[in-house]
Amino acid sequence: PGFRKLFTLGGKTHRIAGFQSAAGADYAVFHVGTSLYRVPIEERDLHATLQPIATAADRDSGSFAFGTALYLLDGSHITKITATSAEQVGNGDALPYVPTTYRNGKEYQQRNLLSSSFRESYTLSDAEDYAYGTAGLHYRILDSVNKECALCGCDNTVAGKIYIPTQVRIGADFYTVAEIADFCFRQNGAITAVVAANGIRRVGVFAFSECTNLTSVVLPDSVVRIDNAAFNACPSLTTLRVGGGLASLGSSVFSMSVLQTFLYGGTPEMFAQVENTSVIGGSAEIQYNIPATEIAVELPILSPAASITSVKVDGVEQTFSLRTDGEHPVGVLLFFNDRASIDGKEVVYTGTLQNGKSTGQTIGGFLSAHPAFVSAPDAAILGCLVAEAYDGRIFLSGNPAFPNTVFYSERDDTGANNPLYFGELNYFTDGVGPFPVNALLSVGGSLAVFKAGDDGTGSIFYHTARETGIDLLPKIYPVENIHSGIAAKGPAISFFDDPVFISENGLSALAKTAIQLERSVVTRSHNVNNYLLSENLSAISAAIWCGYLVLGAGKNWYLADSRKRFTHPTGAVEYEWFYLTGIGAFSSDRRVYRYAAEAPSGLSVYAVPDARVTATVYSSGSGEETVYYTDEYSAEQDALVQYAVYPTEEFEGGTFSPSCALCAMGDLLFFGTENGQICLFNNDKRGEAPDALRADPAFSEEEYRKTMGRRIHPSFYAFDRHAPRYAAKTKMDDCGIPHLTKSSVKRSLVLKLRSFAHSRLICEVITDRGNYTEIADLSGDVLNFSDLDFSGMALTAEESFSFAIAEREKKWTEKQIALYTDTFCSPIGLYSAAYRFTVAGKLKN
Repeated sequence: PGFRKLFTLGGKTHRIAGFQSAAGADYAVFHVGTSLYRVPIEERDLHATLQPIATAADRDSGSFAFGTALYLLDGSHITKITATSAEQVGNGDALPYVPTTYRNGKEYQQRNLLSSSFRESYTLSDAEDYAYGTAGLHYRILDSVNKECALCGCDNTVAGKIYIPTQVRIGADFYTVAEIADFCFRQNGAITAVVAANGIRRVGVFAFSECTNLTSVVLPDSVVRIDNAAFNACPSLTTLRVGGGLASLGSSVFSMSVLQTFLYGGTPEMFAQVENTSVIGGSAEIQYNIPATEIAVELPILSPAASITSVKVDGVEQTFSLRTDGEHPVGVLLFFNDRASIDGKEVVYTGTLQNGKSTGQTIGGFLSAHPAFVSAPDAAILGCLVAEAYDGRIFLSGNPAFPNTVFYSERDDTGANNPLYFGELNYFTDGVGPFPVNALLSVGGSLAVFKAGDDGTGSIFYHTARETGIDLLPKIYPVENIHSGIAAKGPAISFFDDPVFISENGLSALAKTAIQLERSVVTRSHNVNNYLLSENLSAISAAIWCGYLVLGAGKNWYLADSRKRFTHPTGAVEYEWFYLTGIGAFSSDRRVYRYAAEAPSGLSVYAVPDARVTATVYSSGSGEETVYYTDEYSAEQDALVQYAVYPTEEFEGGTFSPSCALCAMGDLLFFGTENGQICLFNNDKRGEAPDALRADPAFSEEEYRKTMGRRIHPSFYAFDRHAPRYAAKTKMDDCGIPHLTKSSVKRSLVLKLRSFAHSRLICEVITDRGNYTEIADLSGDVLNFSDLDFSGMALTAEESFSFAIAEREKKWTEKQIALYTDTFCSPIGLYSAAYRFTVAGKLKN
């Protein structure tokens, strides 16, 4: 069928793609110039204009559909398009997935190359395990076997409230802080309060003696002993809290101090068992069953963070502080008034990564191997133009900066594949040279990677999935097979069960061999390669449409028929091909006017051929009636004569813009042009009457369907309102006796033709003698069809009819029958051409 123009959008059509919404509606997306447009398929003929929904780079693009969205790749951005939104990745609703890089201190997920954001999480089964220790405290090892140490002092810069942790790192190991050493803070006037985490069993002699500004101390339940004079001469100390595990108090613990409140974590009965409680003094109030409440928690930041932006405990935003190492944060500090209230809670903090830093500490990440993208890691993914779905993941390639690299998506916290999560470990490389990956294709149980050339390592690589048993990298895709020397110049597509690609040999296929999983490369296009190989192979686009493989090469299209196959002399199975030219749209074209059969009142009509009017056409009218006429020179009258004409649906002339992108969505075949016109083939008009016929008051929908059924009306056989040239030719036939000359039997040529209402057919015969003869002109009258006056349209219900034609060629060796029409809306259909001959004699030359 022909095609019609839907939209004129301006700029080059870079891509057409489709997706289905959550409600099940189909949408088409057009990338034209620097704009993206979206239209519901059902409304394709209802919109005169479209408004852009987003911007994109003015270059050829790629895309993939995933779920209820389309992701368009323009080499600089990824734009996520749904039925209601269009957002570039990183903006609005299209935020990339933010992985949890570490969970409870163990590597959990890979960094996302599309995002500089990361998360880390900890479940505080016991908050004491992450108790914060003030920076600048000094420790010494007590027991290297049991990994215990003592707090023994601090830097001069330490002041105010200090926190003593449960454990600290000394060298490569972690040590539990088991005691506060003798004389640890003696005569320290800078500290004002102490909060110690669980683990300390002993407070040494004179540990806080003469700390003149110390006001309060919180000791954990693990403390068993407070030795002599530990808080001697602390004139500001008013409150001390100690746990129920306390067994003894040394002499003069609080001498020359003014302790007002002694908070005890146990019962009065337990307190009665503590040795030497009299040192507390009678002036201090003793309170029982008081838990240690305040605690500071430090959670280490294991990823190379540039900043921390948010900290949440069980989803509730928290105020936090950071511990830094130089310019970068290495720990998150949280302060709580109730230790017990945070036990078992999950803490999640989100931040941004340092550029070029890998979070893959175990295996090593992509960034560390490719320093070229240190400043912009996401450019590795955003620069890709080739996409394919395989093994439940999205595979991307075609980034000129990474010609040999294929990236693949990762599963997120939900366990589902996330098309905006490309882990820094999820990639593989094929080859080492400059030849880029031109296509990816899922082939059976493998992913085929097609390269533009062979650097000595291969040009087609087959990868299969393999489980690793590693949580951080559960799937890898090693190479299982390689083909060499077959360069891929264009796209790859699965033509039903035949994986094919555009190679330097034309249309090539990965044919199955006798060995399971083994494939060989064969050519499927020998019969059209004399045309196809002269095209710009890298600019070809491909689609599967109504049983055809459609290869668009500008104005020339090649259609391989999946239902018609034959064995080529090379042994390869090949397809029958159709060759289409003139695929594109017109601008500034003009309507065709034809001479009227009857003259309107007051005008003269002369016997002239029914030809297209080339002179300027005028119109004049009175009331609702408009009369069109043209002025043409009449040799008979030697004067300018006025002829009546009528406007047709046909157009001619104008500026032609060839197709440059195509896309099949079900039975619909869209294509775009170099100047941004969007067209659609008319096979969606099957069974539909044209508007001009419906406008006739006598039109009957029921009668039309009875007569035409599901056929396409001839008025839909036009290329953007222009008349195409339909042609079919038999091969040059020697009838199996190439050594003898033949003569045709008169009127033995019989054509069995498809029945079309309003059609015209020219039949020609061509022989090896150089004869090229028109032997029949089967017009609409001969075929008993109506003219283009829709009000008088006659319909035919016959599926086919046959004609005998007087063809008289003599003494030929080979003969070819050619059928064509170039009349507007005059399609042809050929079932067979049969003829008889007699042997004329031997071939003398």
